[in-house]
Amino acid sequence: MVKFFSSVLFVASTMVFTVPALAVHMNLADQAIIDKDYATAIKEYKKAASVGNAKAFYQLSKIHHHGLGTPKNELRGILWMAVAAEYNYENSTSNLLNMKANLAPAKRDEVESIIKQFVKIYSKETIGNKYFPTLNSDAQSSSIVFEGGPHTDLALEQLDASDFNGLVDPTEDDISADDMGSDNLVDEVTQLAINLPYYSIAEYDIGPDGSIRDIQSIFRIGDDNYALDQLSISPVAKPIFAKKNVNFINRSILGIADTDTVSIRENNSELYSKTLRYAAKMKGSDSAINNYNHALALMHFPWLRVPEGTIDELLLKAAKQGFSLAQYEYALKLYRQQTSPEEAIYWLSEAAKQGLTKAEYRLARIILDSPWVEKDNNKAYFWLSQAALKKHTVAVRKLAEMKITDEDSKYYDPKGALVLLNTITEQQSEEPELMYLLALAYAKPENRQFPVAVTNLKKAITLAQSRHWDTSEWRNLLKKWTGSGTVTLNDL
Repeated sequence: MVKFFSSVLFVASTMVFTVPALAVHMNLADQAIIDKDYATAIKEYKKAASVGNAKAFYQLSKIHHHGLGTPKNELRGILWMAVAAEYNYENSTSNLLNMKANLAPAKRDEVESIIKQFVKIYSKETIGNKYFPTLNSDAQSSSIVFEGGPHTDLALEQLDASDFNGLVDPTEDDISADDMGSDNLVDEVTQLAINLPYYSIAEYDIGPDGSIRDIQSIFRIGDDNYALDQLSISPVAKPIFAKKNVNFINRSILGIADTDTVSIRENNSELYSKTLRYAAKMKGSDSAINNYNHALALMHFPWLRVPEGTIDELLLKAAKQGFSLAQYEYALKLYRQQTSPEEAIYWLSEAAKQGLTKAEYRLARIILDSPWVEKDNNKAYFWLSQAALKKHTVAVRKLAEMKITDEDSKYYDPKGALVLLNTITEQQSEEPELMYLLALAYAKPENRQFPVAVTNLKKAITLAQSRHWDTSEWRNLLKKWTGSGTVTLNDL
């Protein structure tokens, strides 16, 4: 038995302290269980276990305990269940007690000793110290403010209290059970797009200079391209923390949301009616996905009047049920509103543990940029790598940036950075930061093509200036390279 446990501990420790070569995909693991593809399930759950996913511990225990696709192994089942119990996952504590009760009395002390060693490998402290943000305790009571006053989520600035006058609560609306429509809000409303002005929810970063960067339309009806272009050249107040400019994440509602509720009802009655019906259908559900979709509807369509706190309650309920998209949405909502940075980071970490790509990317950015956590390039590199493996374009770019700029780190790799940048050049050909990073990459001795570097830097400056970015650092670099810090018409 000692020989067996030694091999188990060796394999486990090797898995934890090596960055997974493949990205975490909890959804693939769960689907593999449904398909009875246990080899895939074991592989995917082990990757998720390496970053502290409690469900993965639990499922690995069940697989080994029952011998699903692998020889039945009671001891491995106990070890994985012990780790799940460390994380208080579902009924893991009672399961562990029952499993240990079946052991021969003479072996129990030995098993308890091995459990302690195994649990320590996967403990919250061990996994947390290696992969997850460390809170900056001195900063938790401070807030990010925006030049000129406190920040409010731009997504909530479109409507004021008077817009809700006369609004019919969907619970009071005369809606028949046969007229509820689809379970998918996108299906419900996008078919109306041809007759509607555009409607868009845009998520983006606010740079330290107040510029709007890396815009993504996370929900749209109609053509919002022009609106997103206009948003990209519309700087906002600079985010400031402890008298220093910082990065921040935000959302805005664009298009027909920027009008009063009366106009929505009069001019877009079908959209108004469908959203009310959808919200009514989702209300009162015990399903995580329904609670998540209900919360999204209430966030995306401000004319759906609900008591204060309803959206948070719906998202939290779905998050606690392990729904990664709800964990992500709830985390970002708390973070944007600065309600509780600590809780926001917890739920974002939970979503990243499930392999949600955008959560992995956002967690990396928080580790790099947030004033509420200690900056840690190793942790950020890990999560950027995970998101980049799943082809998250901005994660690829940020990963390349680390490979170019961290000259004293083990990640410094200008050749590898250039390879990464070339994979996203087509998608981001008008992205200033991509052009800037290409300039830096081609200026490095490993990739030396200095004329190409200068051309890319000039393009980066031109693109950035058109979006009102602060380009002083880039212009100083251009001056150092060429003796001139300006871009002329001949350069374009």
